[in-house]
Amino acid sequence: MPSILVCQKPNSNLGSPVITDKGIQRDTTIASAVFLSLGLDLRVDGVSGWWQETYTDMPQGSKLWSLAGRKITTEVLALAVQFAEEALQWMVEDGIASEVSATATEENGRIELVPVLTLIDGTKWEGFFRAL
Repeated sequence: MPSILVCQKPNSNLGSPVITDKGIQRDTTIASAVFLSLGLDLRVDGVSGWWQETYTDMPQGSKLWSLAGRKITTEVLALAVQFAEEALQWMVEDGIASEVSATATEENGRIELVPVLTLIDGTKWEGFFRAL
């Protein structure tokens, strides 16, 4: 079933629904699920977190927020990859993808992620996410 397409705003780590002259665009891919998995703040040791975690025992989101303010080093880029892959792992567990991976680079003082999912049918899906 299609959902609302949510995309990252240019030069931001904020997302918003995509609205065209025909109304709110529907998403029949996994783009919105990937964006929300990476963009929502996962609660870590009682700190931060998405408000919905108060009402469910199914954590959603990533720990990418915890890298804010840190100097971008190879160690921080490796953590960004780890946090992205952890945040997307639910798609393997739910049978949407057979494999998830990510790469991270530094661009103009920001972490940019490229998540890659191998879907169950064998096709590859690649996205883009500006983390911090």
